[in-house]
Amino acid sequence: MPRRNDHLIYNEIGYIFALNLALGPPSVLLLQMNTTLGFVGAQVDITLLLVTATYIMMKISRSHLNGFEATVCYSAFSLYAGWCAVATILNVAFLLASSGFREDQRDISETNQALVMYWVAEVVYFIASLRE
Repeated sequence: MPRRNDHLIYNEIGYIFALNLALGPPSVLLLQMNTTLGFVGAQVDITLLLVTATYIMMKISRSHLNGFEATVCYSAFSLYAGWCAVATILNVAFLLASSGFREDQRDISETNQALVMYWVAEVVYFIASLRE
């Protein structure tokens, strides 16, 4: 049986992963409120999900893993971190719309808002990929 990286699993990401799992359900409950306050709370929660998922990805990329561990960890956490990023961006759109930044209330195109959010995310990921 190949040796696994127990130090990574139990010491470096164990508590952070448990925190990440605990942060998931509150965001669903907050989003169901369908109010600006609920969207603000969900944004904080989803941003913490993204931060902890990114931290886990950084720890994985800096660890010595065997082929199986690398395949499983990178594929699972890359998809999850990507989902967290999309959820963060989508919730920003919900938050802006609930705050009155809609086309029918202001002269602001939601398409332009989406493009700005996309380019901000692109710049963040470009900088992160250069750093890591």
